[in-house]
Amino acid sequence: MPRNLTTRFWEAITAAVTDEQFLLLLTLSHPNLIDPIRVCSDFTDVTSNSIVYTGYPFGIVLPSSQDDIPRAQLTIQNVDSRIGEVLRGIYAPISVTIACVLRDDPDEEIFSYNFLKLRNVNGDALTIQGTLSMTDYSVIPYGRNIIKQQLLPGLYK
Repeated sequence: MPRNLTTRFWEAITAAVTDEQFLLLLTLSHPNLIDPIRVCSDFTDVTSNSIVYTGYPFGIVLPSSQDDIPRAQLTIQNVDSRIGEVLRGIYAPISVTIACVLRDDPDEEIFSYNFLKLRNVNGDALTIQGTLSMTDYSVIPYGRNIIKQQLLPGLYK
């Protein structure tokens, strides 16, 4: 999928040295959560489009090229134990949105990923870890219950 990235972003990302600071904004949402959990990859809080993202540093380990289904590893520092308790208490996949912004202009989203799910959440007193993945459409059954003579009699004449 092509992305329309700004000239400012391309100059900063390809420069040997730059003053631009890139931030990742992470939103975790689930029907069991009253409000989504919003964290920023920095130590300080950031307001983007009137939404406050709390400064909880986190890291993402990208999937290797040898994985069958791309899976990334998300690690959030467990600065507030309530986040760890809430995330470990949810057993269904948690919806994740990751957006990249510049510190100088946090309202302009450079790119985002809206289709990720957080699974296999565990942690300790220091960190919360989970697996980020997308829906694997290759294992979803399709077609078996759709084409039947009762539903489409014209196909069977």
